[in-house]
Amino acid sequence: MCASFGDTPFYVRLTRDGDAVVKFCVARKNCGLVKANQKTLLCNLVLRKPKTDLTKTIESLIETITSSITYFLRDKTRLMRLRIETIEQDFPKLWDWIGAKGDLKAACMNGPCATMPLNNPPPCPFTLAQISPPEASNAAAKPTPKG
Repeated sequence: MCASFGDTPFYVRLTRDGDAVVKFCVARKNCGLVKANQKTLLCNLVLRKPKTDLTKTIESLIETITSSITYFLRDKTRLMRLRIETIEQDFPKLWDWIGAKGDLKAACMNGPCATMPLNNPPPCPFTLAQISPPEASNAAAKPTPKG
């Protein structure tokens, strides 16, 4: 992306209280990145032990993601930091910064300020039975002998 756009894009670093992120991820432990981290991505052998506290693995995942984002944004000059907890107050600053046009009040009433599920994350749309374990998908990808 940097090679294509240089330093012209606006970058927004959206953050949230760490405890709230952990709580959100625990509620969605059988979905997406949280599940993938537990099943295949987690390289920390101590955290992979059976019966490891889920919050510890999620905190490790959040730390990894945060470090990657921090590294990516390290040299960006057009960067704004926003917090979920103060989005209602901060959104107008973002609006002005990017030169947005239109009805700011309507955008806040119908946009990010109104629709973010801060305390009650939506339920995971999948069950464990609907998601194939990595071993099954790898086995399916192996070529079958001709004969």
